[in-house]
Amino acid sequence: MNTGMVLPGVDVDDVSRPFFEAAAEGRLLVQCCSACQTAQLGSEICNHCFGTRLEWVAASGKAVIHSFVVMHIGYHPAFQPPYRAAMVELEEGPRLPVYLDDGVPPRIGQAVVVQFAPTENATLVPVARGA
Repeated sequence: MNTGMVLPGVDVDDVSRPFFEAAAEGRLLVQCCSACQTAQLGSEICNHCFGTRLEWVAASGKAVIHSFVVMHIGYHPAFQPPYRAAMVELEEGPRLPVYLDDGVPPRIGQAVVVQFAPTENATLVPVARGA
């Protein structure tokens, strides 16, 4: 993927708004449960203990590729095949879908750093780049 390209827009809701507001500042956040300290993404309750006291905290951006796919069909004009998408596991635990930068070898277990790329509506989406 050309990381200078504009990606298709994403829908931002009340739950995900803090994530995307931080992304606009170049910061990666995850939710942390005050009760059990489990890190997660995008929910109103804790996926582990069902607690409701979730706080957005800074994440390191360090991750490893958990799975990936090379897309050979362009589902949007911003994506010229072939392009690569992946699920990465953040150092803090949650998994996050990302686009793989052209410089990242698509290999399970490959260390990456999650950063952000702009979309057509000025929202930023996660992109994994070589560590």
